[in-house]
Amino acid sequence: MRRMDEIVKKIQDKGFDSDPLGFGLTDLTTALDYEHVEVLLTEEGKRTMRDTWNLEMYLFKNDDDVKKEMMRYLPFARDKCDNGRGISANRSINHYIAWAWLIDDAFYQELEKMYDTQYESYGKPILDRIEKYLKESK
Repeated sequence: MRRMDEIVKKIQDKGFDSDPLGFGLTDLTTALDYEHVEVLLTEEGKRTMRDTWNLEMYLFKNDDDVKKEMMRYLPFARDKCDNGRGISANRSINHYIAWAWLIDDAFYQELEKMYDTQYESYGKPILDRIEKYLKESK
């Protein structure tokens, strides 16, 4: 999994080409402990999150944690895709691109390329590839 300083830099650089609104960037914060997320918070955020971040928000400690969330989320993403829910389907793909960046740079690059070239059917080819990746990495 990426180092926390890399994750903070990615968030600060607002860096996912496929996600101009920055939705996927919030997914990255779940891989940060409070010490690292604090630099990203407003003063109000610091006051409200200080006591609960490490207990409730810091969810991804390793690659397996990320993969479990990717698998858990797949039925929801498939539902959005299958029912033509454009914004929700796109948002689901943004989650996966961010999660892939956390754990596997080659897979992340593959998803970014697929997003640019194979987004038809509300991301179905991308979700198929994600499911294959998750099955292969068990």
